[in-house]
Amino acid sequence: MTPATHTDEPYVRSLLLQQIRLIAALKSVLASLSDVIDTTDGDIKSRLLPIQRTAQAALNDDDLWSTFNRRYNLFHGNYLAKLARDYPTLTGTELRLCAFLRLPMQSKDIALLLNCS
Repeated sequence: MTPATHTDEPYVRSLLLQQIRLIAALKSVLASLSDVIDTTDGDIKSRLLPIQRTAQAALNDDDLWSTFNRRYNLFHGNYLAKLARDYPTLTGTELRLCAFLRLPMQSKDIALLLNCS
């Protein structure tokens, strides 16, 4: 893929934020679905479990992070690679936090994506 130009920055930023919002929405739906499954039994529960597994598979962190990382690099160059090289003790979660902090994201959205409060 070709690097983003200055005129592409708003578009790339919009794509990144859209992906983040969709992930947050899917996590919220999955949490609600889990609550329903926990309080349901029988046929309905057996029909909801495959839906839950599909949603969980869609939230595979490695795949999501890989896609996010590629899109992020279009906008910010090799920022994360440079950061990891300059500070080799940073964990994957800390690198993700650094990436999210460079975007105009609210703390609550970052917390949701990192599964923390």
